[in-house]
Amino acid sequence: MSSSGEVTTAFQTTSATTQGSISYALAGEARIADLTVQMNAIDESTSDMQNAVQELHDSSRQIALIAVSVHEIAAQIKLLSTIEAARAGEHGKGFAVVAQEVSRLSEDTRTTVNRITDIVTKSRSITSEVVESINHVQLLAGKGKNQSEETSQLFTDILTSVQSSAIR
Repeated sequence: MSSSGEVTTAFQTTSATTQGSISYALAGEARIADLTVQMNAIDESTSDMQNAVQELHDSSRQIALIAVSVHEIAAQIKLLSTIEAARAGEHGKGFAVVAQEVSRLSEDTRTTVNRITDIVTKSRSITSEVVESINHVQLLAGKGKNQSEETSQLFTDILTSVQSSAIR
């Protein structure tokens, strides 16, 4: 009779262990599902960031184009003021003073435009670095998502295996 008791005890121990394994597998499966949701959220967030950075890049390009236009306008104003001062000659000495001031303002504008161009260039460089970082995070999130899905499938397989052995 002790052997029948030992078999019963062994069966009960195995059954309890199996139930514990099922509980662990279910908990693991639930955690992996949560992880998959988080990985999807990270992927979506990085996509949103990438779109925002692209808009920033486009704005920088537009600012650079405007800066080039202002630079060209300043150069034309300086040239026109020089031509008009020369054309006015002796009779336009007063205009020569105005032409000098216009020329100075043109140079100030050119300096300011150059500073804007430098800032835009730096902004573009930083934007490129951010894009690279976002791409790297997206790659890692994608790998994490794939690993999460693979791990979830493993937990499902373990659960199926343990449940089928518990039934027998």
